[in-house]
Amino acid sequence: MKIKKFLIAYGNSTALVYDCPVKNRLKIIKKLLLKVEQVGFVSARNKFPQMQMMVENYVLTQLYHSLHH
Repeated sequence: MKIKKFLIAYGNSTALVYDCPVKNRLKIIKKLLLKVEQVGFVSARNKFPQMQMMVENYVLTQLYHSLHH
């Protein structure tokens, strides 16, 4: 797993996390949001890079937990 920080969209601090297992993403989001404004995850499935931003991860995780608890 590798983390790179950037300033994008009018200076919003963003961390991109490469090859982070899905099960660790919520923990990584909570940790990184102490240092940056937004977090994205980059993975290469079938050799094509795919990016997913933290909101999608957070919403999907919360939805999953609400349906299963």
